[in-house]
Amino acid sequence: MNCGLGGLLGLSLISAMTVGAAEPPNRLSFPVAGFSIQPLEPKTPQTPQMALTMSLPIQDGFAGNVNVLIQSYTNSLDQYIRLSEAQFKTAGISLLKTTRPSDSVAVLEYFGKLQNRVLHWYARAELVNQKLYLVTATASEDRWKEESALLKACVDSFQLPGK
Repeated sequence: MNCGLGGLLGLSLISAMTVGAAEPPNRLSFPVAGFSIQPLEPKTPQTPQMALTMSLPIQDGFAGNVNVLIQSYTNSLDQYIRLSEAQFKTAGISLLKTTRPSDSVAVLEYFGKLQNRVLHWYARAELVNQKLYLVTATASEDRWKEESALLKACVDSFQLPGK
């Protein structure tokens, strides 16, 4: 069954926004796809941990995606931004924009070539209690215009409890 790009893109956004909405708090709900599932979480959290990965349909050999990575980080968010900028420069990645919506949050947008493919990234880094939550959307540069609104909305919907 082909539900189309719009339906699957919507699924990513809706799934990110409905975590725990109509289900018990320990389930992820995907109402468009018609299912819910218990999160896969270790009993003892380890970092770094790729906590969640969501993908759009494959287009031209690449699936736009959003992932959530959790890692220990004992330095400041400003230091994390400087480190990222240095790593981008070394890798030939171009930083397009950096914003600081709050003291604990930074949003970076960048693009460049990785594994022979030009990609575009939009990332939200949130530092709380020496844990860095990195929520990153990735799409091929040639698909960014079509996919960016949903990918960015998904990233921007990230919330930590009590924030």
